Amino acid sequence: MVLNVTNPMGVTSGPCNVAIPPAGCTAFVPGSVIEYQVTVTVSGTGTAQAVTISDNVPANTTWVAGSIRATTTTPAVTPLSAKTDVADGDNASCVGCGNAAGTMIANFGDITVAGAPIANTVTYKVTIN
Repeated sequence: MVLNVTNPMGVTSGPCNVAIPPAGCTAFVPGSVIEYQVTVTVSGTGTAQAVTISDNVPANTTWVAGSIRATTTTPAVTPLSAKTDVADGDNASCVGCGNAAGTMIANFGDITVAGAPIANTVTYKVTIN
């Protein structure tokens, strides 16, 4: 889901549905910054093992360095927190990120559900070329 789009003049709109553009977003022009939000929800009873979100950097965009934010606990009760772009001690990175290349990856480990569904979220930004 596109959480926000900020055009070069600083006007922000969103969230929006990119499946039916522009449905909520108005600034898809070169230089606009798009903030994506990806959420994985685990429901039922038991443990989902090695839960990972991955998302390819969209074509015709440039990765915004330092833009990854992710939940860090399961259940995800903490707010989104900043992550580094490199694979290191935090749970998110963007491997090979650059112009129309790379994959954002967020690892949430094992998630045990005993009642209400548990959602983990990651956000990141790109600039339209």
